[in-house]
Amino acid sequence: MTLKALGREALLFGVGAALAAILVGMALDLLVMPAVTRQGMQIEVPDVSGKTTAEAHQILVRKHLKLRVEEERWSPGVPDGRIIFQRPGPASKVKEGLTVYVSVSRGDKPFTVPDLTTGISLREAKFRVEQAGLAVGRVEEIPSTALVGVVVGQRPEPGAQVSRGSAVDLQVSRGPLPPFPAPNLVGADAEVAFAILDSLGLAVGEVAYREEDDVQADRVLEQNPGAGAEVRAGDKIDLTISK
Repeated sequence: MTLKALGREALLFGVGAALAAILVGMALDLLVMPAVTRQGMQIEVPDVSGKTTAEAHQILVRKHLKLRVEEERWSPGVPDGRIIFQRPGPASKVKEGLTVYVSVSRGDKPFTVPDLTTGISLREAKFRVEQAGLAVGRVEEIPSTALVGVVVGQRPEPGAQVSRGSAVDLQVSRGPLPPFPAPNLVGADAEVAFAILDSLGLAVGEVAYREEDDVQADRVLEQNPGAGAEVRAGDKIDLTISK
């Protein structure tokens, strides 16, 4: 091979090597360097507090970040399912792909209504209601065989689960009503007799039925105690009714 031919081959080899180097450099610039650059990028963590986990997930995905619920806890005033805390915090600088951990609200913690019908006074009942994180609602005085001033009824019932600050209505004894004469129910329609007893605070006692040829059905034939007998609220009146 002549010296001239050798020179031509060397030139071609050099040009080929240079082109190969350029192509490799372009490939590195297009494929490798962006990945390297992204790995070193610092992303500002967005504020996801007050968002639902679904909303937060969408926000973080757009920033190439991940979401994980770390805990759920009671949080007064924050609706159930809303984010109340995150780490890293808002505006923190982190790398792409980092996981943001969040705490999610379960809403207001339910409060248990205490039992106030254990023979305690109104004053003690009010104290227990407030200690339970609740409020005293309507206070009503009603006739009762319990001592005057003792709580004999409540709403909601003991053990009910309610939100903080809910009202608890109380019924307080004002003592038994004075005795009064039993009404005359003989001859009255049975439903009317029941209504009369209820309006007077009396209860229907034992009810017996008896056939009477000359009496219309469902009429009061007898009562015990009889009309005019001394009774008190809560007493029972036994009735015999025609059939």
